[in-house]
Amino acid sequence: MKGVFLGTGVSVVTKRRGSSALLIETVRDRVLFDCGPGTARMLQLAGYRVSILENIFLTHFHIDHVLDYATIVSDRALTTRGHLSVFGPRGLQRHTKMLFRELFPDLARSLRCFDFLTVEEVKEGIVAQADDWEVACAPTKHSGGIAYRMTSGGKSLLYSGDTSPCESLVELGKGVDLAVMECSFPDSTLLTGNHLHPRSAAQLASKMGAKRLIFTHLYPACNAMEDTILKEAKKEFGGEVQIAEDGMRFSV
Repeated sequence: MKGVFLGTGVSVVTKRRGSSALLIETVRDRVLFDCGPGTARMLQLAGYRVSILENIFLTHFHIDHVLDYATIVSDRALTTRGHLSVFGPRGLQRHTKMLFRELFPDLARSLRCFDFLTVEEVKEGIVAQADDWEVACAPTKHSGGIAYRMTSGGKSLLYSGDTSPCESLVELGKGVDLAVMECSFPDSTLLTGNHLHPRSAAQLASKMGAKRLIFTHLYPACNAMEDTILKEAKKEFGGEVQIAEDGMRFSV
């Protein structure tokens, strides 16, 4: 698997980081995890056509994770009209209906987006499979959200979405090759909401037995704190630790 971080930030708009989105490429497919505002354009800038996507996995319905859902569906309606499957936690059906039948009704009426769009609410276990990949999920502690684990070519990746520490995430990530974890704030003193900081995220990765760890979903408070973030994480996790940047590419 290869991946590119399309957005590594949050709802606070900055020049450095866009909102959450991660693209994973297998031998045959491209799979998108979350699609915060700006994701569609970042896909194009990274060298991918938006219309090549066939599967999107949403972690929860906060703006910084889902706002470009409508943009991607609109692009599909006006271009290839090829099949698009969208997976997400409870509420996805209602969210989709509100977007395309109420807020942007032309997408459902004249552009007939439901002719090519399939929506499935998921909670845990294996949720999608293709010839060369498989995705499973588990609930997290953040606004009814879920995390995902993708396996392909004998390698595995965990994408935490937003969460506070929870055993379901540890179980989902057991023995994972790469854990992509949210790290919203640089230390516990600044932590607000159901989120992680470097040591709590690293503790979870260590419990999983993850081989590598990459932090994403960073608030502006993390800027210029990279050395401290890495130092704190390495107190809890013995493997390689990195901090993601928009446009950063990696292999698993």
